[in-house]
Amino acid sequence: MIIRATLGLMAVGFTLLSVSCSNETPNRNYIPVIKDRLYLVQEALRTRNSVGLDSLVSEGLREDTASFRNMIELIYGRGGDFTFQRFGDCEIVYNDHAARADCFSLDLTGQRGRALIVTLERHNKIWLLKRIQEAHPSTNGESL
Repeated sequence: MIIRATLGLMAVGFTLLSVSCSNETPNRNYIPVIKDRLYLVQEALRTRNSVGLDSLVSEGLREDTASFRNMIELIYGRGGDFTFQRFGDCEIVYNDHAARADCFSLDLTGQRGRALIVTLERHNKIWLLKRIQEAHPSTNGESL
């Protein structure tokens, strides 16, 4: 009788432990996928490939042309005079539905431009660019 009760409690404890752990830890397999998606966004921006960029953005961003234009202006500057080369010093946080990369825009010489927040969201198993915004002190460290 004591053995059955102990086994029952152990089974309940194991079930609760596995459920609570699965809610806290996002899938580690997303890490290379998110990094790859950030690289594709970076390359589309670097080469000014609007068709390539369009294929990487979420439908909401694609439909909001003002936000899309603001994002492009943020990367290249108002006059288009910033020579964006890549994202640098990226710190990525993510969960099963969204990812956030805090990074800097870098020019050809590696000089830092703006501090940026690049946000991706997962739609139907595909990670898409949701927005790029300038990082302000009030948004640093903000959660997903």
